Amino acid sequence: MKSSEASGVKEARKGLILYVLVFVLSLGLPLYFGTTTVHRADLPIDEINTLSDHLFDKIGINIPVYITSEYEAVSDSFLDRLNGDIRSELTAKHPVLNNLWSLNLKLDAPDSDSEGYRVNIKKKTGDEKFHIHADKKEIDIHSTDLESSAEIVEDVLLGEVFQSEIEEVSRIVSGSGKSAHTALPHSDVTNIVFSLLVEDGKPVAWEVENVIKRFDSVLKSLGHITEFQVSTQIQYYSSLTHKPLSLINDQTKYIIAEDDLSTFINYGDWNINNYDVHPTINFLIYFPTCNYENKRLLVQNSVTNSFLVPQWGGVHIFNKNFPILRREDPITITESELAPVFEIFTVQLLRLLGAPEKPHAPVINIDVLTRLTTLQNLKRSLENLKSLVKVTDSLSEISIPDQTKHYVAECITEIERAIENANANLNEIAVEASTRALLLSDSAFFDKEMVQQAYFPSEHKLAVFLPLLGPVASIIFLSLVRLFKDWKQQRKTNKKET
Repeated sequence: MKSSEASGVKEARKGLILYVLVFVLSLGLPLYFGTTTVHRADLPIDEINTLSDHLFDKIGINIPVYITSEYEAVSDSFLDRLNGDIRSELTAKHPVLNNLWSLNLKLDAPDSDSEGYRVNIKKKTGDEKFHIHADKKEIDIHSTDLESSAEIVEDVLLGEVFQSEIEEVSRIVSGSGKSAHTALPHSDVTNIVFSLLVEDGKPVAWEVENVIKRFDSVLKSLGHITEFQVSTQIQYYSSLTHKPLSLINDQTKYIIAEDDLSTFINYGDWNINNYDVHPTINFLIYFPTCNYENKRLLVQNSVTNSFLVPQWGGVHIFNKNFPILRREDPITITESELAPVFEIFTVQLLRLLGAPEKPHAPVINIDVLTRLTTLQNLKRSLENLKSLVKVTDSLSEISIPDQTKHYVAECITEIERAIENANANLNEIAVEASTRALLLSDSAFFDKEMVQQAYFPSEHKLAVFLPLLGPVASIIFLSLVRLFKDWKQQRKTNKKET
């Protein structure tokens, strides 16, 4: 016989169940969704897509080139014809540069225009057709008269001074082909390590401090592109992996074949590794033991006895100019001996940063490098932002913190500032803004909160909350089932009574 439940107790149980249910629905569910819902800040996706699709339409690099002549005064018609010929040549060979990159030939330059180039048309006195100055953005053209100089000016500007820049800009815009230089990835900070490697254990000193002070002027001229941190070291017992061969017809020289340059650096035994987060450029001066044998160690087919290691650094093999060195004598590499070596390192540094090989004029190379770095940074920044948008679209559960949104907004601001200054030929300001844009795009894409959330999918949330939700949900479910049965039983009873 079933025991009957008091009606008061039954009503109290019903009220308690309904109270718990209302409590869970009104407080528990909002609390659950509030603690598990991923915050996704709104990104300016349309603005990113527009900038990415029309980046090179917004940029108009117009390099001023001022013309002077020792003959008659340069006329406007002469400049108009020359400008037209240059535009036609660029359009025919490099159509992707249309309105993006051009030259603007003008009359004599104002002294205030530091961004402009100068072409001096001079009377022909010898066989030299042109001369590109190494210490300033100036080119001398030698011709018999003003009219005949027009073709030479066009050939020199497009074929010598700006040829490498034109080809690299075309590659950046089209995204096809490989870069001709051996540059490291751009960074706001770059380490430079000068190492003296001595083949045996004989102490060798070098007067490097004063040479580095002179080298600082080169680094300062590149300061708008990257910040440099310089260090030096001496490593002894830096033996070669294999001995170079001696020439058969000349026993005073050892030759390192070009094929052996790839194995010249002994990464295993030489302590030249750098584990800094910023990229490192290594410059090595190798002091061979054959200096004590009155023999020279030479790099095959190298005028400077040096070679470049792509995206790593440069190496110079140092041959002491004494007739014969004695091991008991103190050895010092003097400042005057190091100076030409550091001039070689200067050229290699520009190549490793991305400057073109031609022309052999450091000032022009730095100017070209500035413009190329701006374009590369802007393209990489927008690629990072596009990748960010793609990741957030494909992973709906990934968090988008407000800090990421801030980084993106600041990045777009810097991109627009870089474009504005590049169009105004303010190249140093433009490259600095593009560098900040690249750093901000990296910060946005690699935000730690967003990256961590990518590895916390919905299944993990269920695993965390199931031990808590399981017992509560089962109790509520069974109570509701019992209420439903009681309600059905009560309906049957009421029908019988009626």
